[in-house]
Amino acid sequence: LQERTQGWPAALWLVSLALRDRGDPQAFVDTFDGSNASIADYLVEDVLARQPENVRWFLLRTSVLHTFNAALCDHVFQRQDSRELLAQVERAHLFLVPQDQERSWFRYHPLFSGFLRTQLAHTASQEMAELHRRAAAWWLDEGQPTRAIEYALHAGDADYLVALLSVNAPTLLWQGRARTLARWWSGPQVAERLRDDARLTLVFAWALTLTHRYGESLQLLDGLEAPDATIDRCALPAAVIHVPRAFILAMTDRVKESLVQWRACLPEVTREQPFTYAMTGASYGYCLVAESRFDEARGFL
Repeated sequence: LQERTQGWPAALWLVSLALRDRGDPQAFVDTFDGSNASIADYLVEDVLARQPENVRWFLLRTSVLHTFNAALCDHVFQRQDSRELLAQVERAHLFLVPQDQERSWFRYHPLFSGFLRTQLAHTASQEMAELHRRAAAWWLDEGQPTRAIEYALHAGDADYLVALLSVNAPTLLWQGRARTLARWWSGPQVAERLRDDARLTLVFAWALTLTHRYGESLQLLDGLEAPDATIDRCALPAAVIHVPRAFILAMTDRVKESLVQWRACLPEVTREQPFTYAMTGASYGYCLVAESRFDEARGFL
């Protein structure tokens, strides 16, 4: 509860009242957020209703932003006075948390941002997708594709999301961002759109493999090799699908089976598939060592 409220005394007090007659207090704490009735009533009556209309408008819409500064707000909201509004919000002590020493970047207390998003969904839900789209475009212009994709996931534009992923996901995989990619795979609009993009499907298969979600990865690989798969066979050689299968066998201690798979892959794996080539080197070499075939491992590596 301390973590969820970040020590906010009013929230702790309100939760203590809400817990009095609860048969399962842990379940209440686990689901506690800014949409909880006791917190929401307090924030509506004692916080939001006391603000000028322009500040209320600004508070609700900045809730879709994880962190924000004046430039980002100006772009997303298509206005030029965000710096003044941020200063007004800060002076009013409205749960604004500075994120840098210059006090140019901010976020809201998580309970407050959760409350604001709930209010925005009730009053202006049709705006939320476009706000996310503009935030994604701003971060992309800033050379931050990961943050752009985070917003694109909620923008409701699957074509835009897949286009961003197609350009940036392979680089993120090289950078070791497997957990981030695997989390995106679980998000909206991703899985159902991958069947037409074989390269992107393979990237997510590797991300799932590297986060030990082998069953899900194998399902993607099976889909790529299905007779009715709508993929460009020339653009995606069979070897690049077989390599993650061999890798999964090695990671699940099926080394002998993995070696059989590797031997079938080796003649087809080239430097023209750099990630596949690198993973082959690491995993096949490991399998040879695991089988005590040290001279072969040394020569291969």
